[in-house]
Amino acid sequence: MALRSHARVRDIDRGFRRFRREASTVAEPRLVVGVTEESGRSRHADNGATAADVALFAEFGTRRQAPTPFLRGMADGGAAREPMRTAIGQVAGNGPSASSAADALEQLGSELADRVRARVEGLGLVDEGVLLASITHEVRS
Repeated sequence: MALRSHARVRDIDRGFRRFRREASTVAEPRLVVGVTEESGRSRHADNGATAADVALFAEFGTRRQAPTPFLRGMADGGAAREPMRTAIGQVAGNGPSASSAADALEQLGSELADRVRARVEGLGLVDEGVLLASITHEVRS
């Protein structure tokens, strides 16, 4: 049984559309960080909600739960985006150690996934760990 949210979502874009537009012009490979299609399939023991459901409810809220965004802030810009910029800078600083774009993206994905997990824990979104365990990264070709 999937849980349904009847919450109204109002997302004020602070740069994510521009970020997506710019990212769409980048050649392959691509990096995906967060709850992916595969990792989002795990189920919550109490209510049967998938990890993707839990992420959706946390990010956008429900009728009974206020939104607790853990991904949007990292992409929208401002101070919340700083951890992502720092991670990109750290990976870029390694330069020659990354033998290819895919290796660099793999390293960046691992760092960003760790930072998203830390943000989830910092916001207190850890119950059974379903959401935390589902945050991963993929380098797609």
